[in-house]
Amino acid sequence: MGTTTFRRGDVTGAHTLVLLQAVTCIVLGAMLVAMPGVGWFGVALILGLYWMMRGMATVGHAHVEPGYFAGKGLVAVLALVAGVVALQAPLFGVFEISTSIVLFLGLQAMVAGAIEMAIGTRDDSYAVSILGLTNLVIGLALMMYPLAPMTFLTTALGGVMIVGGLLAAYVTIVLPWDVGVEGGA
Repeated sequence: MGTTTFRRGDVTGAHTLVLLQAVTCIVLGAMLVAMPGVGWFGVALILGLYWMMRGMATVGHAHVEPGYFAGKGLVAVLALVAGVVALQAPLFGVFEISTSIVLFLGLQAMVAGAIEMAIGTRDDSYAVSILGLTNLVIGLALMMYPLAPMTFLTTALGGVMIVGGLLAAYVTIVLPWDVGVEGGA
């Protein structure tokens, strides 16, 4: 059986999932930048939605493009758990989210981001690496939570998400992925 190499402009399921993650990152980042005074309730809601979508897309990506299944599975589980915790965090305290929850979410984002960067580097998928770096920076920003004012943190998180999403979308659309598929003619 021969090997088929995808060229620029070819769209695969993996491309679509990465592009979906990038667009979601841009939209949710724009929401954070547009509403800097949203408070922790809004930040938890937006990051929870972001991580839930990333977890589901990573599960789909692991099935569409095999390889590094354990790493992708770990990232998916971390993202889904963080999404659930972030979405339920406002329910724990009506007025303030506890520092331990924010630090947990920051640590999760840093670990998942590092794993995604490693997977993206090994797969030569720059878009996945960029999304991983975005997640890593979000984690670092959340770890600074006790020190940073809320308005600054919201705007910074939104800016990081917009830039990371734009870069990942650009790389996904413009740069070709060298993907070999068995069986093509």
